[in-house]
Amino acid sequence: MMQNIIVERHAVNIEALDAELRSALGDVIAGMSTRPGAIVVHLSDAASKSQANQAQRLVLDHDATQLTSEQSGEVDRIQRLRAARQANRTALEVDGISNNDVDTIKRLARKVAWLEQEIRDLRGDL
Repeated sequence: MMQNIIVERHAVNIEALDAELRSALGDVIAGMSTRPGAIVVHLSDAASKSQANQAQRLVLDHDATQLTSEQSGEVDRIQRLRAARQANRTALEVDGISNNDVDTIKRLARKVAWLEQEIRDLRGDL
């Protein structure tokens, strides 16, 4: 048997809320599920009334805009990739590059680094 705490919520960051609940309540959290306009927190029978109240408060106080460290890292990675794509929109002209053309060689190195990042992204190597 399990206790279910149902809280009306529309905007939720499921990953962050799950991490918050597990951090605060540990093993009494069995998981979460969603319904249209609501979050259901599943608590084990071992959860006390105080823990059930705490779970409800955490859901009510949850800030859906707060990201987990993993989500922040993913946002940063996407922003870096977008910036690299923007910076590399034009084709690199390699004809006429001399050994002394340091700026062009640096641009070429940046483009190669960007292409490596694109390949990792396409392969799913985060």
